[in-house]
Amino acid sequence: MRLDPANQDLYAYAVGNAYNQMGRYQEAIPILKRHLAAYPNLLTGHLALATAYAELGRDQDARAEAAQVMRISPKFALPPPETSWTRDVAWNKRMESDLRKVGLR
Repeated sequence: MRLDPANQDLYAYAVGNAYNQMGRYQEAIPILKRHLAAYPNLLTGHLALATAYAELGRDQDARAEAAQVMRISPKFALPPPETSWTRDVAWNKRMESDLRKVGLR
């Protein structure tokens, strides 16, 4: 980010997602919103934000992000269990559970 400050909004996804993985959901939300303000049609940002909201019990906000995912990709489907989001199996299960809870399949 220091070497390419012009793309900070793009890199905000990586920072927000890292906060999610550390369990710092409240801190992840404004950063992910910043990312999505610049890149409103990137699925990964909406998925990360839906996860943060779900973990904080903000189900209405999480469902709104799930609706954005379906708007962008009407045929969206969660990946099969044998594939993974990250190497962290516990995180993968928690993220999948959160996304299923808010209506994504």
